[in-house]
Amino acid sequence: MPHREQYTMSSEGGGAAGLYAALLLQRENHRVHVFEGTNRVGGRIYTHHFSTQANQYFEAGAMRIPDSKFHTITFQLINYLNSFPRIGNHDDRKHQLARNTPWLGVGFLEKLQGPDFEEAFWQEIVQKFDNFTFRQYLLDVMAWPVDVIDFVETVTGQTGQFALSVTEMVMHSMDFRTEKWETINHGMSRLPDAMAFLLGHQNITYGARVTGIVEVEGGQVELRTCGRQAKVNVKFDKVILAIPPAALRMLVDRPRWDVPKELAIRSMSFEPFYKMGLRFKTRFWEQLENEDRPSMGGQSTTDLPIRWIVFPSNGIETDGPGVLIVYAWMKDATTWLPLTPFERQRVALHCLAEVYAFTTARLPTDVTWATSSATGTAMFSPGQFQQRFKPARQREGNVYFAGEHLSHHHMWISGALDSALCTVRDMLEKPELEPLCPEVKPLLIGAVDLEESAPEVDFEIISNDPVYEVSSIKVELGLTDTDAKRLPTRLGAVDPFMFCGTVVALGGMN
Repeated sequence: MPHREQYTMSSEGGGAAGLYAALLLQRENHRVHVFEGTNRVGGRIYTHHFSTQANQYFEAGAMRIPDSKFHTITFQLINYLNSFPRIGNHDDRKHQLARNTPWLGVGFLEKLQGPDFEEAFWQEIVQKFDNFTFRQYLLDVMAWPVDVIDFVETVTGQTGQFALSVTEMVMHSMDFRTEKWETINHGMSRLPDAMAFLLGHQNITYGARVTGIVEVEGGQVELRTCGRQAKVNVKFDKVILAIPPAALRMLVDRPRWDVPKELAIRSMSFEPFYKMGLRFKTRFWEQLENEDRPSMGGQSTTDLPIRWIVFPSNGIETDGPGVLIVYAWMKDATTWLPLTPFERQRVALHCLAEVYAFTTARLPTDVTWATSSATGTAMFSPGQFQQRFKPARQREGNVYFAGEHLSHHHMWISGALDSALCTVRDMLEKPELEPLCPEVKPLLIGAVDLEESAPEVDFEIISNDPVYEVSSIKVELGLTDTDAKRLPTRLGAVDPFMFCGTVVALGGMN
């Protein structure tokens, strides 16, 4: 397709990668529409609110952002969103005020100038060790005894985690050694919610799952989508599939691509993860005495089925109810899946009773990500970075791909954003395209007119998840209450998640 000044684009998937790609394309003066199969945006960024009371929520997905150079793109995005004082005022989008908070990246990015250290380091690790499991590396290269390897895996990771590739484990280590971590007040869901609001909800169709992809004459791509009340076919110049491999594989009405691509779609390793949020009448874990040390944020690990106990940092040392999270990945998560919600609650409370004496939990809720279309989070087996990564990222005509599994940083928001940035650079043939940051202001334009593209469209536009409508969020900057719900509050530093003097890895989608 010849280069044009403006394309009509579509992103299938309203997670971090799909929204970020859409905002980049919109900033570059292209018309974009996002199709999201559920009734909310964010994907595995999901905050569950137990009530409207302060701090009565838990992060069912992403919880924290490491303050390191590998996650600069996430902090840039947050500052970009915070640079729109009148976010949501569609009529004034071309006349926004200047950013109203300092950019956290000033001075920090200077350290990254010059050769791309991460890329060079990553390539070296892939070439030397990607075909090793981490356990094999510790046995054969480091000569660790098996008992020591088993102990270290138990207290620092998940059951079976050392069966992952050395490359995967090295990238995990580079992220988790960060000493300073950040979060978003009132819940991480405010980040994708703000992205969607800036993009414009007229540019997003909820409850619309893509069921087919057809290449049509002239190089365009026809998306076949199915909603609650209609089926509709819409043509776009270019399409991004920002969905995990499991969802892509079940999209059966599509072209058959070459063997390496299809093999990558089938074989890229995803591992399940599971979280349960339990709300208690008191924050008893902060009130322990004698030999028990109070837990003021952070987490603990155990060999009981719950494996990880997370003490959220929001609401520390406040009176009233509090929320604990129990957390498991990989084989530890799989054991929870056959149980009913009631059985999972019973097991979790029994395990916690072995660790603490506490009052009964109320209003528990849980999320089994392994049963969603994502099936979990990307964690590559030996050889997959070397053999599957490049074919999985490769575009197919005017169909492009994005997602955290197509980045070096699996599980992290920054991985999804990095992947989206690479994809849009490829789409627009602009390898130096800047990420979303306050210094580069957009020219925001109208939506793709679905009525014009498909006159018979009659989607039921499903409202956003009700948890966003009941959140008690301070109205600021003169916004309406609805607008304020879409703004992420400024990042506030939290405790560094110290456990026994060292930083402990946060399990699951981060």
